[in-house]
Amino acid sequence: MRDTIRLSILVPVYGTEKYIERCARSVLEQDTQYVEYVFVNDCTKDKAVDVLNKTIEEYPNAQSRIKIINHEKNLGLAGARLTGLQNAEGDYVWFVDSDDYIERNAIAELLPYMDGVNDLIAFNYMYDKDGEISRFTEKPFTVSNVLINAVSPSIWKCVTKRSLFFDNGIFPIVGINVSEDYLLIARLVVASKKTIFLDSQYLYYYELGNDGSYMHNPDLKSVENIVDASVIVARYYIKNGMAKQYKNAL
Repeated sequence: MRDTIRLSILVPVYGTEKYIERCARSVLEQDTQYVEYVFVNDCTKDKAVDVLNKTIEEYPNAQSRIKIINHEKNLGLAGARLTGLQNAEGDYVWFVDSDDYIERNAIAELLPYMDGVNDLIAFNYMYDKDGEISRFTEKPFTVSNVLINAVSPSIWKCVTKRSLFFDNGIFPIVGINVSEDYLLIARLVVASKKTIFLDSQYLYYYELGNDGSYMHNPDLKSVENIVDASVIVARYYIKNGMAKQYKNAL
């Protein structure tokens, strides 16, 4: 399978019984044989995995390219994403949250850019609020814009070369579940030798209504995560001799 898989879609599953079928169908109905699907069950307390398994049964042609990995204990969003990344075989990876979904033919539109040269492929996205869809258009996807949050640091709006993570030691850090996206993107974008932004393509739908997801329960630990992520990013830039170049943005 390794020779034919160009993209791994990595889906952490937790608290998304209401949304997982929509998410799964959106990725499994893409017209391509060059994709594998890695679902990570982070000990969800609802019936999301049951719904997922029932949905998968309807896609026999994709089943040989589907993995469901079950955590023995809840590790949070970062831990689920790390597990997905460690089990991915594709040349590129795309983190898709299980309460969100992707545009029809999104992968077909992205495949031409997965050429081995592009390290990071960013694109625009849409919000879904109770079925009402609105487009969100980002500013240019530059290092400085990411650092100052002029663009959303969300990892799900990027397809990334898998080797960019492993060659640069850039991984989700278990326990940091708030600002976890920033922690990844702020390092990936500066490590990338070639980043492209598909400003005319809106390929991802972000669900605004899931109150039970990872990110809708902030507490003191969330604030600590934000501080920790910022410190780790700053140290990465210092270690790699880029702190002076991006001093103002940092």
